[in-house]
Amino acid sequence: MAEFEHPKANAEIVPHGRPFISQIPKLRKIIAARGLTGLANDTKWNELIAAMRNIPIKSWCSSFRYKCIDSDFVSQWDGEWWHDLPFPFISVMWLELSFLEKIHRGRLLTPDVIVHPADVEALLSSIGFDFEMGCKAFRIFGYSPRDRDDFASLPKAGVPPNSRPPSQLPSSSEVQSSDPQRRPSSGGCG
Repeated sequence: MAEFEHPKANAEIVPHGRPFISQIPKLRKIIAARGLTGLANDTKWNELIAAMRNIPIKSWCSSFRYKCIDSDFVSQWDGEWWHDLPFPFISVMWLELSFLEKIHRGRLLTPDVIVHPADVEALLSSIGFDFEMGCKAFRIFGYSPRDRDDFASLPKAGVPPNSRPPSQLPSSSEVQSSDPQRRPSSGGCG
């Protein structure tokens, strides 16, 4: 075993004994009733899981959250790629992979953030997933129609975030600073 491999890197992708197999007929009925079209399959999900499990132990690994087709529940962010996955993956409406790595420097200091979008995007593209890039994560779509609820997507090209038509912008006389010492800036973050 290589020094950087996880001891279970070649373990079975799905849980031993497949305890979820009885859920599959119910899930297929939901898929048919909602008119969902599959965009991902077990082969693609298995490739993603294997890639994440083979990342060296002390390296950064993307965390994930997901939503399933049988509820409106959205999971918390999780970085554990061995036991906390949403099996069976036939149930996954979408799965998000964060590309932000927070490096904690202490309790009172703001963590440093490293962004890894190119690494994650390259992996998702090589597998052939249908996905979109958001502000903090990639959303992999398990089904169409694509569920974009609760997804902080990137602004469209040429349209600044939170933009309003010029007719709705306040005039300079309407904008007042709450701090009399504050001077107008050149448009930076303050």
